[in-house]
Amino acid sequence: MCATTTGPPDQRFIECRNRCTYAIATAAIFQNRARKYTKYLQRLTFLGLALPASIGGVVAADLAGGGTLKEFIWIAGFVGVVQLIVTLWSAVADWPGKLESSLSASGENSRLADEFDALAKTFNNPPLNFDILFEKLKAQDGAQNIADKRQLITKEEEIYGHRAALYQFRIACAVCKNVPNSREIPGTVTTRCETCGGN
Repeated sequence: MCATTTGPPDQRFIECRNRCTYAIATAAIFQNRARKYTKYLQRLTFLGLALPASIGGVVAADLAGGGTLKEFIWIAGFVGVVQLIVTLWSAVADWPGKLESSLSASGENSRLADEFDALAKTFNNPPLNFDILFEKLKAQDGAQNIADKRQLITKEEEIYGHRAALYQFRIACAVCKNVPNSREIPGTVTTRCETCGGN
């Protein structure tokens, strides 16, 4: 959890805490994306292996006298066309590239969150080179924010990330005043908070 500070407010430490929270929310967004693209690619790989194996099994059965090849051939052809279309779409949509960039963004935002957290915890006894460390981290965070925005984070993903951070820290949303009970946005809520996705 991002460190909290006591005593007179120092904007540098408050900014460390805020940037830590923002980085954790952004990391959650890209972790969620990475899980999604991993599932897509796993299913595509399974389909690519299962179809030839199934055809081979049916051909072997037909050769053994089962007589099922003619009945199966149109199903195999249909599934093969579906597989081809999905494979082409995965290439056009660049699922492998998006998985790699999501993993990279998640890892970098997690690192930034950890380092901002560590720096915020030095509030009572900051190191002599605090300002140098602070400005260096801010520059890295700024560069990462630019890179993250290029990946076109949606409004729904922003809500998910914000909710994930609130859930992790067990704090209430500033808008609806509720503490999320999970990272996931409730699917049954018709009128929900535009900040955290809760009701």
